[in-house]
Amino acid sequence: MKDNLKAKIAQLLDTKMDRKSFLKYTAATGLMAMGGGVLLKSVDHLDKIAGGPSPEVASGYGNGYGTSAYGGQR
Repeated sequence: MKDNLKAKIAQLLDTKMDRKSFLKYTAATGLMAMGGGVLLKSVDHLDKIAGGPSPEVASGYGNGYGTSAYGGQR
């Protein structure tokens, strides 16, 4: 798999192309990378929504300012 990807990248870099073709490939690659990042963030966000609050938030005790119970730890 890794060798196949390297071969495909080498083939793409060896391909003669004009500026218009280069910009098309670059734009398509950039859009795919951005779309993949957005997709991963949305999946992570949905997992957090569906999973409910973390145990620290649910119990009122956590690591941040104001997250511990008044008067000390539980």
